[in-house]
Amino acid sequence: ALEASRRDGQRLASEAEKAFDAVFNDSPVGYQDIDIHGNIIRVNQKEVSLRGLGREEMLGKKCWDLYPEAHRRKIRDEIDRKIRGTMSLVPHQRNYLRPDGKMLTLEMHEIVLRDPSGEPFGLRSAAIDMTEPTKKQEAVWQATSELNAVFMAFPDLFLRLDNQGTVLSYRAPNVSEFFGPVEELTGVSLDT
Repeated sequence: ALEASRRDGQRLASEAEKAFDAVFNDSPVGYQDIDIHGNIIRVNQKEVSLRGLGREEMLGKKCWDLYPEAHRRKIRDEIDRKIRGTMSLVPHQRNYLRPDGKMLTLEMHEIVLRDPSGEPFGLRSAAIDMTEPTKKQEAVWQATSELNAVFMAFPDLFLRLDNQGTVLSYRAPNVSEFFGPVEELTGVSLDT
């Protein structure tokens, strides 16, 4: 009975490991595990795809070697501090230049990997591609800044309209000079 229980435990552990491997490898998020020395020990397919490298080009390499020389020392120091617990593990964005010349903005989430006794043995990072959302945010910010500059150049009258031409808000030194009583301006459609 003890032998059967041991075999069942091993089978369950093996099934759990297979399930974890499937989730890890098929995830839409890029995963990378490193040891305490910064060596890449495990990557999933999404991470390989994001980095534009082959799995064999990543495994065994120092994780900071994926970045330009000017940033490597800083990244190495940050990783060391995170594993030692002297730096917070907060999500952050990092730009990554792929070998094909494409620049990505990756949002990084990290956890310290620990053995059963609680000792750290590495770091797992999850990379989410934020390139397009970041570009859209920057474009909106740029357009908003330009519009604000234009509207500030016209201090006499500012109307904010919805897509049907209805006045949502306004700013003018003497609105009544343009449209009559102020109370009657909001909600007026300029199409009528």
